[in-house]
Amino acid sequence: MIMAKGFDPTKHDHLYKMLANHLSDRIESGELPENRPPPSKCRLAYEYEVSIGTVRHAIRILRDRGLIIPVPGKGFQVRTRQKFGANG
Repeated sequence: MIMAKGFDPTKHDHLYKMLANHLSDRIESGELPENRPPPSKCRLAYEYEVSIGTVRHAIRILRDRGLIIPVPGKGFQVRTRQKFGANG
């Protein structure tokens, strides 16, 4: 397995929070493009060497921050940049 660049699970914080922050950085930098789905939960678990539960928790945080939005029947997609931080 390959640990995602810049992700250090040895730091003393909850793993799901660190994952959410790292994914947030990837979204805001444009590495994860707008209006496209983020990598699958399985892919993220593999890439970051974490459990699916950790990924689910991180995804929930990104949704709560408004960085990703649910798409019925498809999962999630990265929200457009002008809507980051907006309430709806």
